[in-house]
Amino acid sequence: MSEIEELFKNKVISFDTKESNTLALMSIKEKIICNRIFIEGVIPKSATDNNWAEGLVASISWDSIVNYMIFDDLQDYISRMEMSEK
Repeated sequence: MSEIEELFKNKVISFDTKESNTLALMSIKEKIICNRIFIEGVIPKSATDNNWAEGLVASISWDSIVNYMIFDDLQDYISRMEMSEK
């Protein structure tokens, strides 16, 4: 298990990119593609409007990430997302 996978194990992570996009992922794995590090995971419930992307696999390049938030688990992520919508 990589350092990244160990850090994010059993967590939901919300990544912010240089382009001001946000991507939330869970079940995270580190992938090396063409000598670049990618963070691959599954999009959790409440990450997109109407949950249209829930359960899809997505990835983000490590070098495009400017910061991230670590949520304890899926329930923590969902409850905080619901609070932000009020």
